[in-house]
This record gives sequence, structure tokens and C-alpha cells, in this order.
Amino acid sequence: MASGGAVDFDPGATSLDDGDAVQHERPDVAPETFTELDLEEVRGIVWDKVTPLPPDKRHDPSNKELEILGALWKYRVLFASQIHRRWWKGSSLRAAQQTLNKMTKAGWVRRFKFQLGERGAQQRVYSLTRLGFEMGQERLGRRGNFVDPDATWREPVMTDPRRILRDLHVNGWVMAFDARAGRVLQTWRGPRESRLEPPRRKDRGEWLDIDPRTVVVGSAHKLRDFTPHKFESVSPDATLELRISAGKSSLRFDLLVELDRTRGSAASEERLRRYDGLISGWSGLLERYKTLGTPPMVVFVCEDEKVCERLIRVADRTVVTRLAKPGADESEWPFPGRRGIFFVVERDIHDGSLEGYQLPELPPEIRVRLHGRRASRVEARRVHVIEPKLVDFH
Repeated sequence: MASGGAVDFDPGATSLDDGDAVQHERPDVAPETFTELDLEEVRGIVWDKVTPLPPDKRHDPSNKELEILGALWKYRVLFASQIHRRWWKGSSLRAAQQTLNKMTKAGWVRRFKFQLGERGAQQRVYSLTRLGFEMGQERLGRRGNFVDPDATWREPVMTDPRRILRDLHVNGWVMAFDARAGRVLQTWRGPRESRLEPPRRKDRGEWLDIDPRTVVVGSAHKLRDFTPHKFESVSPDATLELRISAGKSSLRFDLLVELDRTRGSAASEERLRRYDGLISGWSGLLERYKTLGTPPMVVFVCEDEKVCERLIRVADRTVVTRLAKPGADESEWPFPGRRGIFFVVERDIHDGSLEGYQLPELPPEIRVRLHGRRASRVEARRVHVIEPKLVDFH
């Protein structure tokens, strides 16, 4: 039997429903970090035509420029303003633009603008080139090469402006989270490094999927009500490693970020079910989470409150896996996925708020059994994804 990890990690540090905390009110005017992402009727992209300088005319890259090259490899695209905030904090946007112009002329980055339905001034979006990729691989920083030397260059697909805009939204959310969470955020891995594959077992020379029914979590817990016959991979948009002080020690765990742009229930159910299986079962089979000692948390970032409510309703009937322990009363069986998945409105983190939602502790079928048909309605819990006092302490 496969053995998973610990089951007693409760990521829901503070429930606003249970305490005296005041829920934040959104300001009338959204911050620029959010409004710059609000682009409607995006029809395509237009590349700037820049002829790169010959090799003997290119300047030697600074450490800051190399960091930007590494970031563009990890996160694919960044607005000029996003680069400015991250690497030129306290300096003018013009200073950032001058350096980005030099990097463009050196041939390390490319830049483009979106084609919009309405004319108006808009800023550039930057992406990495093969030359920039190779430069990042060659140079060493404090934490090793700026680009993984074992990585293989693939020309980025830039044909779908919606995909590009999605990446910009994800990167904007993470940067806003970083601005709020401060030192709590240790590392930020982009989509290339975030994909998680369930382990497989070898039987008589053949690799086979692990049967969820055979997984033992912790000392003796087994999965119940997980309907798929096998675990499936997950592909978060970003993975944030967080470190929070816990007394004299510290707690490290991953926050997996999913930008929700699905409109159909079937696609949402599939993703939610996969994350339910990860948190409840197979994360403890991965070396990373064995080392951390805690399963990952997942945050679904929703476009607005209405979309968030819809996704929560879908999740309420989908995230139902529980951990059964022989000899324990059924009422004591936990639902790790319901504790470990959060739902937030995208703008809130840009306003500096860590608030979001969690599912009710029990799924609708059990609520109805215990409290009658009226209990079938989902009443999401207002929570902090990370308790503010833990963030502010750092």
C-alpha cells in the first residue's frame, strides 16, 4: 500500500465568521496594479520592430537585467510596469524603460502591445528571446544560474492574446500577494515548474497507476468518496512557497495558484476533483511534501464575486473526499480538500486584502442528512487565506 503524509495541518488560520475581524470594503477606485489588467476586446498583438545590435555592440548585462531574464523565463510575460515595481521600487518608470530599451536592442527580450477595440495609450509587454535565454543560462548569480542550465529553449507561443493576458493576470496577482505577504513568500515558481504528476508504482517491470483505494494517509487513514479510479496531474499557474513562524520553529508549505477563467461546470469539476485528490491523497507520496510535512494549499482566483460564488457551489458538491480511520466515528473523518482549497476575488489582493472563502466543513449530502433539506444551500465561510497577524509579524 502507498503511504501518504500528515493529516493534521489546518491551513485555515482565521475564520472571519468566527471572530471579531472586520471584513474589508473595496475602495471606490481600484489600484493601478489591477486596472492595468482590465483590457477589453483584445484582438491580437503587435510586435515592436527592433533590429538587435551586433554582438560586439551589446553591453554586459547587470545583475538586475539577468534577474529580469530569469523571471521572463519562469513567468513568460510581464508588463513594463510590473517589471518597474519589482526591480525599480522607488525609482521612476522612465529608469526601468531605459534599461528595458537597452535589453531589447541587445536582443535579449522582445516587446509588443495588445490590439484593442478602442484606441488609447498602453504599455509594452515583454517576453524572452533565445539570446536572453542563453545569456541567463551562462551567467551565475547568488542562487545559481539565472536560467536553469538543463532547460531547453522553446519558442514561446504568442498567438493567443487571451493566454498572454491570463499570464499577466497571474503574475499581477502574485506580485500583489508578495507586496502584502512580504518575507512570508520564499519562492515563486511559474507554470513550467508547477506541474505535479502523481507517482506510479512498478510491478514486474511495468509502471502502473496507483489505485486511490490502496493509499494510506498518515498512520492509518484511507480515502473515502474519491470517485476517480486513478489520480490525475495538476497544472497550477504558479506555486508559492510560504514560510510562517510557528513559535520557535517555522512552517513551510506551498500555495498553488489557479486563475479561474472556466465557464462550464464540467471543466471546473474536473480541476477541483484533481486538487481534492492531491490534497487528500497523493501529495504525501511526493518527496517535496514528505520533506515539508504538510500538503499544499490551493487558491482559486476568481474574476469577481459572482464567479466566485458559482465556483464555490460547484466545489461544494465536488470536493467530498474524506479520510477514514478504522475505529473512529464517521463524524470525525476529516475532509482535507475542503480545508485546503480557498476561493478569492482577484481584485482583493490588489487592495491589500488576504480575505477569501472556504467551503463549509461538511459536503451537502451530509449536511442534509444531519440538518434537513434547508442545509443543502452552501454557506461559504469568510476566511483569511493567510492570517494577517502572521504576515505582519514578519
